[in-house]
Amino acid sequence: NFTMPAYNDLVITPHYTDAVTAEDGLYVNMPRKNTYAAPKMVNFPDGVSSFKVYDHAGPTAVYGLLCDGYMILSAPENKKILLTGTVMTERGCDYLEIYDGNTTETLIGSYGNYHYVSPGTYEGQDIGEVRSSGQYLLLHFVSDGYGNYDGINIKAELVTDPNLPTAFSGFT
Repeated sequence: NFTMPAYNDLVITPHYTDAVTAEDGLYVNMPRKNTYAAPKMVNFPDGVSSFKVYDHAGPTAVYGLLCDGYMILSAPENKKILLTGTVMTERGCDYLEIYDGNTTETLIGSYGNYHYVSPGTYEGQDIGEVRSSGQYLLLHFVSDGYGNYDGINIKAELVTDPNLPTAFSGFT
């Protein structure tokens, strides 16, 4: 473990894995707080086709109060990103914004809610299929100072751009 001297609450613990997909357990967490000017950049490494994206608390805990974190997902050249999954947040107060590209210019959608299923059972808002038009998607997660829930549970997957030309097998 390494503790960043200027930040007593930041501990970096490397974890090495052979996981190459979300189904193998590969995931990243949103930062709890950072600025738009310094977002967390997540590149799809070679050989990785998908991973899960969770809020800063990860897959097994509820997110904290007063979150304001930015993360950019970056696909390799000639690939795009497909997001699917759910966002369970405090109604009307906490949300995940997804932007097309690596800026906040093109908002695809704002997600966050929960649905009552049965006594004691709730489920998050389904985001459907969110696709990038290019190599990047920017995620921005915000929570206020009151309630918190399970948060973000999204799968990020690489997809081939259907508009790219295919290789020629020969010329006639």
